[in-house]
Amino acid sequence: MIADSESGSNLLLNLEQRTYLLQQGRPNVDVKSGRGERNPCEEVEGALCERLGEEQLNGRPASKWQITLGSGEGAQKVTQWLDKQRGFPLRTLSEGGQQAEMRLLGRETLAGRSVEKWQVSVNRPEQEVVRTTQWYDPALCLAIKEIFPGGRVRELKQIELGEQSPALFVVPEGFKQVELPR
Repeated sequence: MIADSESGSNLLLNLEQRTYLLQQGRPNVDVKSGRGERNPCEEVEGALCERLGEEQLNGRPASKWQITLGSGEGAQKVTQWLDKQRGFPLRTLSEGGQQAEMRLLGRETLAGRSVEKWQVSVNRPEQEVVRTTQWYDPALCLAIKEIFPGGRVRELKQIELGEQSPALFVVPEGFKQVELPR
């Protein structure tokens, strides 16, 4: 994956098939300021959001939102509590009973960086709770390590900050763009 936080785009490369998928997103905010409080509908096309107030959730200040996805009979409602400092969802409740929750476990040093250790739990009706652990680097505004169910690990190592060559964000020669099926 080639992630360009300035433009908000990701290039997902399949080295075996020599293909790539372009994902366009929102440009990230200045990493020094963090994500902070935001309207969750800014990231979801066609969604309607209503701010329901503020609450403390697991000891953290959160803004509570009612999100409506779609319209008419097929509309889905989701309630979400967004961490006021970090901007990510501390809890999400869906009408169908699915719940996701993030809980801060503490602060640690990892790869020489000061990070926050978070547990993410996803609870679906009549299924086992799925838990992942992530080490979030507030200075970089991203998780530098994640442990997934089954023991799979995604981790950034030997992190060095500095200017990047624009050549690092270019699709390698000979790769063909593919689209996700809709």
